Amino acid sequence: MIVARPRSADGLGYATAVCTAGESVGDLVYVSGAKIGADYQVRKADVTDVAKMPAVAVIIQKISATRAVLQFQGETSLYTGLTPGHVYWVSDSGVPTSAPPTVTSGQRKYLQIVGVATDSARIRLQFEKDLKTRVG
Repeated sequence: MIVARPRSADGLGYATAVCTAGESVGDLVYVSGAKIGADYQVRKADVTDVAKMPAVAVIIQKISATRAVLQFQGETSLYTGLTPGHVYWVSDSGVPTSAPPTVTSGQRKYLQIVGVATDSARIRLQFEKDLKTRVG
């Protein structure tokens, strides 16, 4: 379950971004294009498409339908039901998951660690840059 706890951008791992109305608070995002002014362009990460990886941030607040605040690192309390000490990955649905996405025959997925749960409601974000490929 995602619980929105918006914070203001303070220059320490936070930034504003242009996104689509389809991206939501809690989504893990990749950089989809060049900056527009001071805003990053982002879209939801997709483990089935290397062009839509790696995830670099999480949306922590929607300013409008197409603008968001991103968090790149540090602890976030957007999620509940986490297992402390567990490593979290980018899931098939573009949010953190406690197990790497599985593949079926003929599939290819790009695996990325997002961070580690520090308690049942916080993840310490530390996006790995290197993707691991899993082929079914």
